[in-house]
Amino acid sequence: MNTSSNFNGTIQNTGAALALIKGPAGDLVLTGNNNTYSGGTTVQGGRLFIANGGALTPNGSVQVNAGTLTMNAGGSPTFAQTINLASGAALSMRQDATISAVALPTAGSVVFNRDDLATVAFSLNSAPVLTGDLTVQVGGQNLTVGDVTLTGVIAGAGGLTKSQTGTLILAGVNSYSGDTVVDGGVLAVNGTSIANTGKLVIAGGKVDLANTETVDTLFFGAVQQPAGDYTSADPSGNFTGAGILTVLSGPPGAGYASWATLNGASANLTEDHDNDGVKNGVEYFLGGLNGDTTGFTALPSVVSTAGVLSVSWSMGPGYSGSYGTDFVVEASVTLDGVWSNQALGGTVGITEDVVTYTFPAASENRRFVRLKVISQ
Repeated sequence: MNTSSNFNGTIQNTGAALALIKGPAGDLVLTGNNNTYSGGTTVQGGRLFIANGGALTPNGSVQVNAGTLTMNAGGSPTFAQTINLASGAALSMRQDATISAVALPTAGSVVFNRDDLATVAFSLNSAPVLTGDLTVQVGGQNLTVGDVTLTGVIAGAGGLTKSQTGTLILAGVNSYSGDTVVDGGVLAVNGTSIANTGKLVIAGGKVDLANTETVDTLFFGAVQQPAGDYTSADPSGNFTGAGILTVLSGPPGAGYASWATLNGASANLTEDHDNDGVKNGVEYFLGGLNGDTTGFTALPSVVSTAGVLSVSWSMGPGYSGSYGTDFVVEASVTLDGVWSNQALGGTVGITEDVVTYTFPAASENRRFVRLKVISQ
């Protein structure tokens, strides 16, 4: 068939096995509930809509060579037929259904939930052995995209690329050896989604971390990142979720990343990795790029010079942050009150590598002061 039409009749064998071949153009909507033909179903292009639980014959497999197979049957039916998706083929879920035997291509591309009504999430227990790189597109024409979960084991020598705006969830214990590339939307990983020897490239979109995921190398675009732990607090904005990405190999870190690697700290400036009461960002400021500040970190005390009170913080070697952008001095009249940034050139002065806060005249209210590191 190569036209756009609805068919609500019954398709069944009339002696020899009958096959249904959807031609390369137009839409065909199957609404019948008792199709039993046994010659298989082939989609060569356009869109084939399965609008009833019995519209897709149970006798034979489905081969999608091009175009889209769209599941649009009410009542949450289960389809046990084998559905083979060739490279370039698409599968969309408009209404909830269970599809238990979908075979993905071993290289090339496959598209899920591309059209504007494909907002239903679904899972596939597919286990492709990749012979080349496979691009999995989720979404494309719609803002609200149904998530797609791959629960099977993805193996082989190829790589996996996630593209477009939707979310792809890798829930299997995967072992494929090629690169994992995020080119858009969200790639959700659970701790066993990417082999520990793998390379992760984030060229667009985000990685959602549910547990601790380990990879060998990490790239933001073409730039390799340092080894260490990455979380949703990473300033790149490339990560979400409550988990951790552990990167085993990489170049020496720059800035805070270098200090964090040396001290075994996380990417979060506001955490206290050694529980000494001093936040990571402040320890980095005081210790510099290569400063080992693990353990007790002494903070400066107030000094009096000719009756003028002040407190000074020394920047560690190699620290190059800018006042107001990377760090500030804050003051408050109470510990639990509102803290306000202090103006450089007013109460705050910087001489070479020393930042000094000068307290107002003694006639004013008491004041608390602190150093806050806000970026790397």
